Amino acid sequence: YVDGRTNNLGTSIASGFDLMANYGFDAGAAGHFELGLTSTWFDTYEVAITPVANRVDLLNTIYNPLRFKARGNVTWSRGGILGALFVNHLNAYDNILANPSESVDSRTTVDLNLSYTFQGNGFAEGLRIGIDALNLFDTDPPFVNIAQSPNGGGGFDPTLNNPVGRIVALSLTKKW
Repeated sequence: YVDGRTNNLGTSIASGFDLMANYGFDAGAAGHFELGLTSTWFDTYEVAITPVANRVDLLNTIYNPLRFKARGNVTWSRGGILGALFVNHLNAYDNILANPSESVDSRTTVDLNLSYTFQGNGFAEGLRIGIDALNLFDTDPPFVNIAQSPNGGGGFDPTLNNPVGRIVALSLTKKW
């Protein structure tokens, strides 16, 4: 008897914590502010190809979870105006696919969102115009010594970074 079904026999052991905090407050005539932070911290990430195989520590290595990543934000609104600034951070990690293994630098980027929602009655009610900038300061991804593949790569880690650089988008939306 042969059982040809695919089975996932691997084992993963992970521990750590996620933190999410938000605080909003009114500043009178200056408007409303919100501060936020979302982060992840891993203490352990070990894997084995079978339940009885030795576990290997892959934390903070390429294509595996990073020890620390975070996204903080400051948002301001007043009337129909909304502005939001986001700071994104990925810690440094090791590229164990290179020989010898290499350290990959951390990366911090900034995103910006500005919008205005029209007030009042008629067609303009619920109309919103906005501009978004991802990677506002056009920060290059850190160099990673991996070959080009159909999924990206060729000098950068496609699982964590976008090689395009700054992306600016203008949007117009209408809510009925």
